[in-house]
Order: sequence, then C-alpha cells, then structure tokens
Amino acid sequence: MKAATSEARRPNTIEDWCFLVPHLLSREGWQTLVQKPSSALLQSRGPWGDTLIKCLLHDVVILNPPEDPAYLLVRPETRAWSCECHPDPTGVEEVREVRELHAPGTCLENFWVDWPWIRLCDTLFGILHSQRLPGKLCFGHSALPVTTIERVRRNFPEKGDCSLTWRDLGDQSQDQASACVLLCRRQENGHYTVHFVMGTSEHLQMPSRAAHAIRLVLDALRCEAIRYLNRPQTTLEWQRDRTLYMVLSITSFGLRLPLIPSLDAETSETGQLTNITAGQEVGLSTWVPYDPVMVGSGAFHLSEYLRLFFRRTGVNVRTYQFLDGQKLLPYQCVVQREEWNVARDRFKSVYALQKTAYRRANGGTAVPRIVEESTPRFCREVVGSFLNQVGSQSDLCKPGPELVHESFLEIPDGTGFGRGFADERRSRALSPVR
Repeated sequence: MKAATSEARRPNTIEDWCFLVPHLLSREGWQTLVQKPSSALLQSRGPWGDTLIKCLLHDVVILNPPEDPAYLLVRPETRAWSCECHPDPTGVEEVREVRELHAPGTCLENFWVDWPWIRLCDTLFGILHSQRLPGKLCFGHSALPVTTIERVRRNFPEKGDCSLTWRDLGDQSQDQASACVLLCRRQENGHYTVHFVMGTSEHLQMPSRAAHAIRLVLDALRCEAIRYLNRPQTTLEWQRDRTLYMVLSITSFGLRLPLIPSLDAETSETGQLTNITAGQEVGLSTWVPYDPVMVGSGAFHLSEYLRLFFRRTGVNVRTYQFLDGQKLLPYQCVVQREEWNVARDRFKSVYALQKTAYRRANGGTAVPRIVEESTPRFCREVVGSFLNQVGSQSDLCKPGPELVHESFLEIPDGTGFGRGFADERRSRALSPVR
C-alpha cells in the first residue's frame, strides 16, 4: 500500500486535485500551522508523497471584479500577452513565453519571475530545517526560466469557482517537480475566498519558536494575493480574455455528414464523389462525404472536421474541442478570434462550394452551415458542489450530476454522423458559459 502511495501521480487538473485530495477545500485533514481571523496556513500530506502547504484567505477584496466570478482568473496565454504588452508597474518583473497552446486556457509556457514571498518561504523554512541539503529549495526554483503546464478551469467544483493549476516540468529527475493550485470562490458578501496549495518534498515540522515568523509569512502571502488580484492590468486582461476566442457551431446538417474536398486517393477508392463546375478554377471541383476515419477518429467532432477542411483549402485557423478545461459538444469548436477574422472571407468563399456540392449530392435545400459567436455547450458539467455530492474517493470516479440537453438532434446510429456518437450522446449535458 505504501509503494502505491509513493508512486501516485501528481495532479494536473483541478479534477485531479479534488480526486487525490478530497479535503482540498475543507478544514478537515489539515494541520493548522498558523490561524488568524481571516487567513490560515495549513499543512497536509499529498498521496503522491509531497507535503502540501495551503494558504487560506477569506474576505479578499477585488476591485471591480468581472460580473461572472468564474472569469476572475485569466488564461495563461492572456497573462503572457499582458506581461509583454503591459508590464507590471509595481516593480515585480514577470516574463512569460507561451511555447505551445494546447487549448484555450491550457498551455505549455516558460516564465521568469522571482516572487519575494517565495524567497521568504525558502529562507524561513530553510533556517528551521537545517538538515536540508544546501541549495535545495522547498518552494522556489534554483534556475530560471521554469517550464510549466498551466490550466484554467471555470465553474468547478462549484458554479462560479475559478481555478488555475500548474505543474513544474523542471528537474523531475531530482523529484523537484512541483504541483500547485489556486482556486477563488466568491463569498455571499461579494468578497472572495482564496485557496492556494503548493507541494514540497520536505516534511515541515514547525517549532513553537517559529510561530511569529510564520505569521509574517502568512501576512506576506495575503498582501501578495491582494496585490496580484488587483493589478492595474487586470481590467485589460479580463477584456481580452472574454474576446480572445469565439465558438463555432455546425447546424442544418440533416442526417448526412458535410463534405470535404477530395484527394486523388479518395477519388479512386470511393464511389461517393460529387463534381461541381463552380470549384474548377480553384481546384475544388470534387467533393466526398467527410468521415471521422480520415483523421483517425471514431466520431464526428467539428474541430477535427474543420481542421481537415482548413488544411485542404489553405485556410490558416487552429481549432480546439476544449475550452477552459471543458470539452465542447461535438457540433461545436473554438477558434482564436484574430485568426478567424483574417481567414473568414477565404473560408466563406470556399465553404460556399461545399454547400453547392452538398445540395448536388443530397438534394433539397438544407445544407450544413457554420454559425459564429455561439454559446459554448459542454459535454458534462457539475451542478452544485462536486465535493459535497460524493462520499468517498471511489465516488469521485463516477460522473457528476448532469443536465440533459434535450434539443440536440438525435442521429440514428447507422448514419455517418452518429459513428461513435451514441455513447457520448447519452451522457452529455448542456452548460452555457455566461
């Protein structure tokens, strides 16, 4: 049993944190190091072997916060943009570089920053634990930049919650890779409760003589949290975050899949060809029904269809099936607004040929249409408190309570659109982001 615990993986997402640390947001299961009227510093043991240090802050005032509290924390790619275009005037130099955008709200990035409160933690706890190896830090990093995977998640574990998780992908060979989570929840009085949990490989035993110094560390953490959440750049970051991406939907597809420009190999292998004279000048006269197998998939997802469509028609737009840690229903996807605005005219002219070919192939007037500015609808969303609705870690493996989306078009399993679609249809839910 101990071996299994020591080999447990570190969490990557807030869902992982809630599964691996069921007491994450409660006071039970934590040893109190310092308790003050509106803040506390606590300690617990992570199942993957780390000691977890939790900073709990109540009644944090946010000036002019967004109307929806789930948007309090901005995406890491937005933060990187802000660091480059609007440096922090308070003197904390922070540089972020997005190396790879996995999906809106999830990215691999390098960052250069040396937070004063992290140096304070390392200094204090290093003095208290002289048995530590020289130069081995509990919380900070021995070298910059640091490579991390960062993820924003909204409306989990409760509606209105907003969290940011990150995993340090640094020197994992020496077991120094850290996992951290920041979760903000709005209180009834409009202020916020902030949970900040970070892991360290050191087991910290706090002697009574250090109580005053630890209180100073807690005060420093509170001041830094208030400063960070009320930076002058936050208004600009919220504005960019809400307009950075847009959701596309496919509608009016009937019972048949949309078409895709054919390749020579497909032309010779399939009999389902549709030729139109309108596309001859641009080399798009031959079309075939789209099949998810073309992209190695077993079910239709709009992001995959459009990605292949864009590649075959020379449109440069990236598509994503996930938004802020949640999977969109198959008939929706996300694109970056700036990319879409540049490519929109080209796409519309090419997609008009698809409509012509679709009518030629299937008859009638109904054709698949791409709708912009749609409301995102997710496959599954937790309603109420996820942590309060489960009784044990085993329960956390089960799907949470769901809202049934009754207006979605039911597709017979025998059609191309329904391939691999039936099981997902039975478990999906509707969840518009406001």
